[in-house]
Amino acid sequence: MTVMAKLRTVEVKSKISSRLLWADVVRILAIYLVVATHSSGANNFTKIGVPLFVLLSGSLLLPKQETYKTFFKKRVLKVLVPWIIWTFLYMAFNFYFHDYRPASVSDWKYFFELTFLTQLWFLPLIFGLYLITPAIKIFNNSAKKIDRIYILIFWFLLVSILPFLHESLAFPSAQSFSLFFVTLQFSGYFLLGYVLANSKISKKLIYLGIVLFLISLFSNFLSIFHIASRYTDRISANYLSPGIVVSSALVFYLLFFFLTKWDKKIHLKIKNFLKIVSGATFGVYLIHVMILYFAQKLIPHFPPAVFTFTIFAVSTIIVLIIKQIPVLKRIAP
Repeated sequence: MTVMAKLRTVEVKSKISSRLLWADVVRILAIYLVVATHSSGANNFTKIGVPLFVLLSGSLLLPKQETYKTFFKKRVLKVLVPWIIWTFLYMAFNFYFHDYRPASVSDWKYFFELTFLTQLWFLPLIFGLYLITPAIKIFNNSAKKIDRIYILIFWFLLVSILPFLHESLAFPSAQSFSLFFVTLQFSGYFLLGYVLANSKISKKLIYLGIVLFLISLFSNFLSIFHIASRYTDRISANYLSPGIVVSSALVFYLLFFFLTKWDKKIHLKIKNFLKIVSGATFGVYLIHVMILYFAQKLIPHFPPAVFTFTIFAVSTIIVLIIKQIPVLKRIAP
């Protein structure tokens, strides 16, 4: 091996080892669960995919010290440009394959708004979270541990426990609020991600989380077989339900804790593979609904687990190809 080849090998190894293995795994699991939700949807547990993304974003972004210019250039534009492009792509997709035919200017306006804000709803959510990140950073940088715990307990009670116990205009679920309030509701996940990745969590709290997680799974099992009450049905009904909040936090922390410990034991080739797949997750989110549509036409009778994996694998491969084409790579950053 030549000296230059050795230097390139060392450089590649250095880049891979400097990445956060746990973050790549969380990102891959999150998008896989999002795909599973859309392709099978049989298990409420798959709803933790979206909170995992938000938890990860908070854990990675809140510690960063960046100017407003750097932050918005890196983050907001990275979301905004694909968001606009994919809005028009999905409008064309819905026009040709779902026979949506607007008849007037107001119909076209509604068509655009429906696609821009509803079909791609995760993009305005993450965009909104990015916009309020500087404000959360100001609080986080000056807050003590007890301050963060107080805010998170207050957030959990307000957006999860109270709507679970008595959903009303005073305590609506996440699905009842406008996008502005949904962004504020999810901001708790943002702060929680930072706390979980930067605090030593007691074993008692982890055991409690496991117990609550098992209760949530059992409730979901009951709901599948229609043996449930209004409370067991709602424990994991949406992204802010108590069962989903606890499950998301528990899975996130366990992945962070164990993969941080095992990082040096994982082979570099596996890390490199995870890095490549992780880099495609945003594109997979954007394209998987289209892939799902055609897959349902071509392979409608696959077992749910195989079907989900197929959608995920095909979407990932297509995104990785797109990322190699200079003209197209901006649509799947």
